[in-house]
Amino acid sequence: MYSLKDEYEAMFLNSPEKVRAKKKLNELFDKYGENRQDIENGTNNVEYMEYVMASAFADEVLAERRRKRKEQNAQNDDWDEYNPYAPTDVEEEEEEEEIAAEDMPISEQVKKVTEDKELQSKTGQMAVEAYKNLDKEKIRKDTERRADNELYGEIEAEKKRREVIGKRSKIRVQGVTKMLPATKFAEDEEFNKLLGDFEGNHNFPYLDSQNIYTIGEGLNIKNEFYDLPWVDLDGKRITDMNILKREKAKLDKIYLVQEDIKKKYPREKWAIHMRGAKSFEKESILRLPASFLSEVKKQRIKEMEAELQMDINNYNKQYAQKYGRKILDLDVMPREYAQVLFELKYNIGGGNFNPDEFPQLFDGLIRGDREKILKNIHRFEKNSNDKKRNDWAYKLLEGVSKLPSVRVKTQIPDNVA
Repeated sequence: MYSLKDEYEAMFLNSPEKVRAKKKLNELFDKYGENRQDIENGTNNVEYMEYVMASAFADEVLAERRRKRKEQNAQNDDWDEYNPYAPTDVEEEEEEEEIAAEDMPISEQVKKVTEDKELQSKTGQMAVEAYKNLDKEKIRKDTERRADNELYGEIEAEKKRREVIGKRSKIRVQGVTKMLPATKFAEDEEFNKLLGDFEGNHNFPYLDSQNIYTIGEGLNIKNEFYDLPWVDLDGKRITDMNILKREKAKLDKIYLVQEDIKKKYPREKWAIHMRGAKSFEKESILRLPASFLSEVKKQRIKEMEAELQMDINNYNKQYAQKYGRKILDLDVMPREYAQVLFELKYNIGGGNFNPDEFPQLFDGLIRGDREKILKNIHRFEKNSNDKKRNDWAYKLLEGVSKLPSVRVKTQIPDNVA
């Protein structure tokens, strides 16, 4: 029973193609690195199939490259510490084998030589037999089928992308018109509730763990405080500006105390020493109607969806050619990934989540590296909600082994849609 690797080795047996295969591998390694994922991400279909055909000799080529690097490193050491005439590891092993052989009785040496020859002969016969029995036409068709399947998958992804893009709408975010993805998280009641469970939906004003004036699920209200439709504990609209100023002054006083905390402790310790949101409930008579908070939340979700898609667009524009791939649009990627990314952006604030602040996460996204993505969405568990978020994200992505991405080098015909 021979593997595909055995078949490829047999095809190259005693052939000049073996030398050319090793040369091709070296060229690919020089161009894309020696990591299989990097090669797959970077090469086009033809180059990748050349890599597959030549990869039977990857172990030999990598060993040779590492040996040369080791020699080069040794030459770069100080002359006093480096002996250019010292034997290499391979030479030392051969010398030890020769010494051991000399110590063996003649009969044992003859037996060993005979066994070595028989083993070489048997291995050679097996390789030749495998080569004779190869269904070369089947291998050729399998190779073409893999390439066709990959291309077909990319065409299907592109068709879906174009179909989804047609369902997008426009939205104004801080005076700028942006495209709103078709994820429609604002209309997803279950996901909406999840966001609220993580954030805590408070209808009274409070200062969050970063000492920001906040309402609802993390909405910054410092600049809009006096413009909000405040009501009292009985639900009656408050129009007296003196009442609003008095209530704001209470928050201002606590704000100054917590600013001193920020000066005293490093950023990662702030949350430990800040007052919890719930403790502000009795500090103020101000409340906001549930209907108002619901509409504000939906608008905020839409704005962040548009911003997150813009983050992806900007990253692809900068790095897609380098990687030979691009991150799928928010509304085209598996929804599990889209939800995890959006929840992170929603939690930390739109302006704080972008490729500049999370370079390793976006690198994992463009590579389709699930483990790297999971590692870089992990919160430092400063409270129970952080642990809930981590557990939710890990569980959600359990069933999605890889985030698909599209090769930018693939030529997708305009008539696919």
